[in-house]
Amino acid sequence: ISLPQPRRGTMERAFVQPRRGTMDRAFALALLPCYAFAAPASDAVPKLPGWDKPLPSKVYSGFVDVSAAMGMDMKVHYLYHESEGDPAKDPTILWTNGGPGASSMFGVFVELGPLVLDERSTRTAAFEKTGVPSLFYNDYGWTQLGSVLMFDWPPPVGFSQCGDDPAGDGNACGDWDDERMARASYAALKGWFDLFPERRGNDLYLTGESYAGIATGVDFERCRGGT
Repeated sequence: ISLPQPRRGTMERAFVQPRRGTMDRAFALALLPCYAFAAPASDAVPKLPGWDKPLPSKVYSGFVDVSAAMGMDMKVHYLYHESEGDPAKDPTILWTNGGPGASSMFGVFVELGPLVLDERSTRTAAFEKTGVPSLFYNDYGWTQLGSVLMFDWPPPVGFSQCGDDPAGDGNACGDWDDERMARASYAALKGWFDLFPERRGNDLYLTGESYAGIATGVDFERCRGGT
């Protein structure tokens, strides 16, 4: 199943809301409860270390299996923070760090996520007691604008892995170039929408820094072509 096609001339929006066609309105409304609970409950994150309050929004963390697309056992780790506003309507913001080879968790937990680490994190009473760096609420977090999604790519960056071996070295998944990275990232994104089908209708923004400026451009072309 191909992902929805982008609007022409709108580089910053990779996908658009699919048309309903001739679907009966009552049938469409009947489907809404199913989509509302489509997120995988087993991937839900109830709390984060270093934060003792309720999370600002729902958080999910898990793996997308891209083995079929990549021709080898490969799983890509994702982390998804829902919007603090209206996740059903707000855009999904895909964030990618550069490198290539840097985990995008750095950007989420240091730069733009709802909860971040900074120089104060190791100066709190909680850190002195537990040894766990404290998280702080980010007044400028992007989850105030939309839901933030990130992947550890290319595998085995971060928690992503090949051969069902989370301890694999940096060569566990073979050599990478921009084309292979695009194939893996498109498969991961497509697989993520299979896990969260209720987000297919939301606008999607591809964002990143440093080398991600190349990667997101290649990803956009993949999404536009649907391959």
